Amino acid sequence: MEPSEKGICYFDGKYIPVTEARISIHDRCYLYGDGIFEGIPVRYGGPFKLDMHLTRLFNGLAYLKIESPVSRDEMRVIILEVIRMNKLVNGYIRPQISRGVGLSADKWEADELKRGPMLVVMPGPPVLNIQADYIRKAGQAAKGTVVSVRRIPPACMSSAAKTCNYLNNILGAIDRTAAGADVGFMLDMYGNVAEGVAYNVFIVQNNTLVTPTEKNILVGCTRAAIIEIAGREGYEIREYDFDVLRLYAADEVFIASSGLDIIAVGEIDGRIIGNGKPGPITVKLMKLLDEEMAKEARQFTKRPRS
Repeated sequence: MEPSEKGICYFDGKYIPVTEARISIHDRCYLYGDGIFEGIPVRYGGPFKLDMHLTRLFNGLAYLKIESPVSRDEMRVIILEVIRMNKLVNGYIRPQISRGVGLSADKWEADELKRGPMLVVMPGPPVLNIQADYIRKAGQAAKGTVVSVRRIPPACMSSAAKTCNYLNNILGAIDRTAAGADVGFMLDMYGNVAEGVAYNVFIVQNNTLVTPTEKNILVGCTRAAIIEIAGREGYEIREYDFDVLRLYAADEVFIASSGLDIIAVGEIDGRIIGNGKPGPITVKLMKLLDEEMAKEARQFTKRPRS
């Protein structure tokens, strides 16, 4: 389903049609990006890495000092109910919590707000865009570019919080689009590869899987799943800082996220990666990740939903 089509969401304590959900123009998430969200993939009828997503969600709420209107267990039940009510098999769930309604940027405490934290849990289609889906089905690799926008350093704001303020990423995506690329790579303030504009980055060198450290990235749940899967398969996995030279010279490059799963990158700024096609380790991990999603979905549907 498209976001504009009919579906059922959880909105401020009730399950209602998406088309009936309305927020105040004074909501702080709308005014300032003052909120936390998660993007939870639904594959084969079950949410993937739900508990990991919930941990990141509640860690982000603690960081922003926003009190959730529901408990973690209640959040889990709500998410599962939205999946059930929308009959999602292959889709996406976005729980989002705003601090509430309040016009002033410097008056954020509960007694200063006209209305406290508000929870919305939205259903949607997979985030896979047409181009990425074509690349996947055609067995092709994406075209990448290193964008000029640098990742916000953790000294300014924690990279681990999935806040609703995505302007840093959006500016990077604008750069990517202007370059005619499918994938945008962001550097940190020291010139090291941090992450993509909305996804984590992996490279393969001499059969070793390498990914940037956690210090200036949003630590992805799919990233964690890939590291776990690769470890089970016996691959050496290393996390360290590397610059664009190592990115350009890699044997394989791929990106990973809850919306895109794994996408191979075959060219970056005019430099061919490997032979320009999805590499053997990338292809293997694509298959194993899909199998892991199917396995977790089968196990998930056997567990009680409360």
